[in-house]
Amino acid sequence: MDAICQSFGCLPTRALWELQHDPDQMVVQLLEIRAYREAKRIHGGLKDGDDYKAAVQANPLVAVVDAIDHEIAAELVAARRAQVIADAMSEDIDS
Repeated sequence: MDAICQSFGCLPTRALWELQHDPDQMVVQLLEIRAYREAKRIHGGLKDGDDYKAAVQANPLVAVVDAIDHEIAAELVAARRAQVIADAMSEDIDS
């Protein structure tokens, strides 16, 4: 309740009403997006492993950001590798 009131500048009664009457829990989703954005900002400023450890201790969501970033990078590498192989095979066929 406190996080909702602070984030959206409302009274606790309004925050409670929102939680009880919004089946999609948009307020909670917005708080999660804001938390992820802050963790992403922190992650982007890390310089080394010690910074990472301290950041994760202060905000465990930083580890989630790191895992997602690694997963995206792995997908990009796999896609690029597949494209290079396809291009090489195409050149062999065309030759």
